[in-house]
Amino acid sequence: MGQVKHAMEQQQIRDELSSFVSDLLEGGYLEGAAAGIAKQVVDRGLESLSEKQRDVFEAQVIAKYGNQYCKKCNSKLELYEIYEAMTEDGLCGSCAHREAQDRKYDR
Repeated sequence: MGQVKHAMEQQQIRDELSSFVSDLLEGGYLEGAAAGIAKQVVDRGLESLSEKQRDVFEAQVIAKYGNQYCKKCNSKLELYEIYEAMTEDGLCGSCAHREAQDRKYDR
């Protein structure tokens, strides 16, 4: 059972990374070599990258966009939260939910 759970968790991480990178590509955040490498990550996975490609991906995608923090509570955003936070209000899911509830009750 432990191996199955681990495999499922790894697949979830791959799916979240692929979705995050797809969002960056579609949003026009990536250009040149970084965009080509990102497309490869989406199509064939992180494991398909050479060492040099991985270095570019780490520097121009993960380091630049993958380490984001909530503007309200300063918690590190999960991959699935980052793109929305970048394009919306900069908040983690919890803070965004609380603010939406506050607006709802302020009416």
